[in-house]
Amino acid sequence: MPFEDSSVGHTEDHTPTITGATIDTDIYKYGGGSGHFRGDLYQHVTYPDSADWNLGASDFTISAWIYVDGVNQEHYISQLVDSKNYQVIHFVKTRIEFYAKGGGGGVVYIYKDFGVTPLSDGWHHIEIGRDQSVSGYVFVDGIKQTLTTNSYSNTCGDYNAVLDFGHYSTQWSGGNIDVFKIDKGICRHNANFTSPADEDVDNDEYTVLLLKMNGTPVPPIKINIGDAWKEGTPYINIGDEWKEVTSLKINIGDEWKDVF
Repeated sequence: MPFEDSSVGHTEDHTPTITGATIDTDIYKYGGGSGHFRGDLYQHVTYPDSADWNLGASDFTISAWIYVDGVNQEHYISQLVDSKNYQVIHFVKTRIEFYAKGGGGGVVYIYKDFGVTPLSDGWHHIEIGRDQSVSGYVFVDGIKQTLTTNSYSNTCGDYNAVLDFGHYSTQWSGGNIDVFKIDKGICRHNANFTSPADEDVDNDEYTVLLLKMNGTPVPPIKINIGDAWKEGTPYINIGDEWKEVTSLKINIGDEWKDVF
């Protein structure tokens, strides 16, 4: 299933509800696909409220690969109760931030503003970390950043709200994101490191959410020609142009089922 959770350490199942968001098999970092969002179409993915999202007083690490292509692409992941109770993760080429307030906790704000030197085009690995007794951190491609704001020591609140991947308040994600990960109970890094070489690096007992957003290979279709079954990739002709079929549904008992 697109946007399914592949984490090892989750304590509850995290079944996604997908509203318009897609897997882009043309632009990706790993696994043949990345999550693609269009804010103008209000596309997002939600996951039920879970104790896994309650970071509390624990150390944590939040990371993702984001794609920059010259436009102001940005990504929001949030739990929003109301304007006084929420936590939000925000990735954009000009700033990286984690902000939490209310929900029975204090304000936690870990923030890097890139000012007049935004991230360059292409893929970048972003990591936000919190060692509650030491500091908050932001890393870009494994390089530790000097923070604009570093209010890290308070307890994060407990928010009775869905985890909204792609949306916060009136703001919507736009662009491509890959290998989004939440680790609870550990701050992975406090100094420069090498960006992950694959999508399963450090997927362990601390990992409570891992969205690989991989492309799903289309299985070959078989057709009988002259009493012999031939195998090939399915195509369909639309407006005098042949398009590769990347998914197929069949209606069974008034319910549409995925074939692939």
